[in-house]
Amino acid sequence: MRMNIRALLPKSGSSDFRSLPLSVTLETSRGLRANYQHSTTTAELFYLLDKRTDVNAAELDRFREDLRLAHAAKLTDVEMSEEVLESIGFFV
Repeated sequence: MRMNIRALLPKSGSSDFRSLPLSVTLETSRGLRANYQHSTTTAELFYLLDKRTDVNAAELDRFREDLRLAHAAKLTDVEMSEEVLESIGFFV
């Protein structure tokens, strides 16, 4: 399923970027509109995006930098399997 992913990082003084809490909104990018909000950490999100989606390294680096600098980032039209979506609580 093709999804748009928006991540919002709370403004925090923490120096450990990987352990920061993160709010993620998943939205379908095609067909019937649906969205889901998920709480996670930056480390868990980047592991999921790197290992279980079709996001290439350059897009992932841009997303990481946007999140680090602007505390918000977006990826569009990312292929995610039903198994991955269900593992984070988004049921099709």
